[in-house]
Amino acid sequence: MKKFIEITDFTNNGECSNCGECCGDILHLSRQEIKRIERYLKKHKIKPNARCVLVDYDNTCPFRDNTNKRCMIYEVRPDICRVYKCNKSAQEALKNRELINKVRLPRSMRQLFFGDNKGAIWVKEMLHMDIYDRENKKIME
Repeated sequence: MKKFIEITDFTNNGECSNCGECCGDILHLSRQEIKRIERYLKKHKIKPNARCVLVDYDNTCPFRDNTNKRCMIYEVRPDICRVYKCNKSAQEALKNRELINKVRLPRSMRQLFFGDNKGAIWVKEMLHMDIYDRENKKIME
């Protein structure tokens, strides 16, 4: 295994508990996924959940409704969200992640859909990881 992955099983007897621990802002997304989500947002007039302003970078998914413990874009959620389940082994999780990441670029959902670059810039500066916009260009500022 190339990297060590530690996974905590938050499921209830193998079923998703809707805890939101796997939901995040930075995901590897294809341009097709972006278009699908964008159409859904316009049709359903979905607004992002609030970002925590008490921290430099809040990696929470803008579509995670923590009050109701649900995904606001569940019907069109990204492929990585569809295949991930926290009761898989580290090897299975790594295999799924590598398959998804191989053909998709890391992007900030807050940047893509709401123009909020703060997370993408923080990841670039602190983790030295490039984050891309919808045109597959690196986000610089």
